[in-house]
Parts: sequence; structure tokens; C-alpha cells
Amino acid sequence: MPGTLSSPILVGRATEVNALDAALRRAEGGTPAIVLIGGDAGLGKTRLVDEFAAGARQSGARVLVGGCVDLGGEGVPYGPFLEALRALGRELQPDALAALLGEVGPELVAVAPGFARFLTPPDESAAGAGALAAGTAAGAASASASAGGATDQARLFELTLALVDRLSSDRPLVLVLEDLHWSDPATRDLLGFLARNLTHGRIMLVATFRSEDVERGHPLLVRLAEIARNPGVERLDLRPLDLAEQREQLAAIIGHGLGRDR
Repeated sequence: MPGTLSSPILVGRATEVNALDAALRRAEGGTPAIVLIGGDAGLGKTRLVDEFAAGARQSGARVLVGGCVDLGGEGVPYGPFLEALRALGRELQPDALAALLGEVGPELVAVAPGFARFLTPPDESAAGAGALAAGTAAGAASASASAGGATDQARLFELTLALVDRLSSDRPLVLVLEDLHWSDPATRDLLGFLARNLTHGRIMLVATFRSEDVERGHPLLVRLAEIARNPGVERLDLRPLDLAEQREQLAAIIGHGLGRDR
């Protein structure tokens, strides 16, 4: 099958890129920023975020990306957060990861053993051995089961907030959570908690979702409306490219300009 054609340049999203860059500057200055990006399928949400993330990395920010997965029902509990932690584990050597996490890592593993797979090297995580041998979904389920009680879940949320703070201690942190239209209740609850309680630090959260997949009354829309009421939250709704922008994008893909009759 032929590959998907992609434009070498980002077209028609200058306003959104500027908004993301401005949010990052606020975060770099110590004021947390949250940007919610909605739009129908195919409008370029992922491309926009990828372009922004590349620039953020070049500026020195730590960028962690996690996404929700379509499982034909509710998503993996805490799925995008766990995927982001996996990316952190690939970025850092075990010693550096342990030093960065400090006391937060072991306590988070104690509350939710499923997180051991993502926060500790295999030979240091006897408590999480089962999760270490399991796949991502099994690890996430273990985390969710461990945090099933209200008290444990509250502690898990507090520890995740502390973890985000630790991850932004040495450089600004950009945490990207994609495809929230497939998110589970635990993920939505944790995102809402972070939105309410991120009051300081060099932290930026970016969340994307498909507008057409969340009808009126959908739990995600309710949660996003609650999140939008918090300070530092901005929502971007992507519009379709206009005709001139479509022509510019097509010209970039094929490598030359289009005639007036095209």
C-alpha cells in the first residue's frame, strides 16, 4: 500500500503555533499552562503538536508524549500517563531516573505497583515484578486496581502531581496527552486534578481530542468544560484549511506550484 503523503511544511496553523509558543513561554516563566486542542479527524492535530514539540525540545524543554488507545470501549486506565513515563525511561539511564524522581518514585510504586514498570529498573522492583513481566495494558490495569479505593486514588493523584513537579525541576516540562476521546474515567479524573492543582512550576500540559467523537453530554466534554474554568487553560479548535491553504499544502507535497486551472 502506498504511504500517506505529508506536507514538509505546516500550513494554515500560524495562530495555533503562536498560541502554543506563548503558552510555553508562560510555563518557562513559572506559570503552568494547559492547552486543549480539538478538531475533527484529519485536520492535523497530531502534526501541529509534533511541530510544536520539536520546537520545545530544541528550546531545552523535556517533552513527554502519551496517547489513549481505541480498545472498542473505555481506554486503558492512566494509559497516556504511563506511555509518557515509558518515554522518560527511554530518555534517562536508571541512575539518572532514580535521582530525578527522588522519594516520589518509590512511594508512587508502593501506592500503584503497576507504575513500577515505568519508574524503576527491573532489578530494583520486586514489588512490581508482576507488572514488569506484563504488557502495557496489564501494567495499567494493575495501577488502576491498586488505586481503586478513594484514599489510594487520592494519594496516587497527589504523587503524580509531585512527580510532574519533579520532572520540571531541571528544565521546563511539556506533557502531551493525545486522543482523549478514547480516554477512560481514571485518565480524565487525573487530568482534571492536575488542571486544578498546577499552581506553580515550569509545566505545560497539551491535550488533544476529536471533536466529532465527543457528542453533547460525553464525559470528556463535561470534564473539559470543568478544566477550562481553571486559570491558565486555553482551548484551540482547529478549523479546516481554506482553499488557498489547501493549494499551498498540495504544492508543498508535490514540490511545485499549482497552475490557476488546478
